[in-house]
Amino acid sequence: MRYRECTYQSEDGLRLFYRDYAGPDVSARTVLCLPGLTRNSQDFEVLAEHLQAHFRVLCADLRGRGKSDYAPDAHSYNLRMYAGDIVRLLDSADVAEATFVGTSLGGLVTTMTLAMHQSLVRAAIINDIGPVIESSGLERIASYVNSVDGFASWQGAAAAMREQNSMAFPSFDDADWLRMARRLCVEQPDGSVRPDFDKHIAVPMREAGPAPTTDLWPLFEAYAGIPTLCIRGALSDILSAQTFREMKSRISRLQQALVPGVGHAPLLTEPQALAAIDSFLAVS
Repeated sequence: MRYRECTYQSEDGLRLFYRDYAGPDVSARTVLCLPGLTRNSQDFEVLAEHLQAHFRVLCADLRGRGKSDYAPDAHSYNLRMYAGDIVRLLDSADVAEATFVGTSLGGLVTTMTLAMHQSLVRAAIINDIGPVIESSGLERIASYVNSVDGFASWQGAAAAMREQNSMAFPSFDDADWLRMARRLCVEQPDGSVRPDFDKHIAVPMREAGPAPTTDLWPLFEAYAGIPTLCIRGALSDILSAQTFREMKSRISRLQQALVPGVGHAPLLTEPQALAAIDSFLAVS
């Protein structure tokens, strides 16, 4: 096995899961990968294997996803609770600081962790998320979370992935969609397939409305204090080109990378993404 399966306990008693990819030695720096809203630690398999020649890599299942417990209180699916969970993960793994890689929601969790516990975040890679979240993309994601219950087969799950995400990955073929389905879904004893997350993660989103009302710029401007790389998919409907440009104008030391031909969110397996990540980690 390329990684160890590890668990720890949240403040409210949930059993939470992460993968621990060992680095080359005990002195290796740590990279912590945090997935998007409906995604899990499997999203980072390729990236983790790519990085573990030089780094220890931890890949989290946020509460309500993958092998982590579902929360009995849906209102605990919020940024402060997620950030608190991540603080406990790092303590469980005996890590004093890490370079965070946060995709979408994972980027927001990174931002909240930086605001609450700055010393834990050595550097950050935020993937296709920013202080302005486009309402059209958010509504698209919310509709998927709210509407999908399950599928009769893996082929059905792959077809649903295609229908939901074809605009983000226009070059995907059938095999690509099936791989995505197998990362995001889990097979049931009767052979059916369901999404591998608690549908109640959408409750806070529904109650908050179609787009965040909180001004997130003050939180994101904290990235001026640490090395940060922001990656954007050129077709993204979550992080606009305008917001991407404004982030650079407000945070002059921010490094940026654009991944052509993909939308929300780059998988971080694309050559442009991997090259940007490698260059960033080499100096940060």
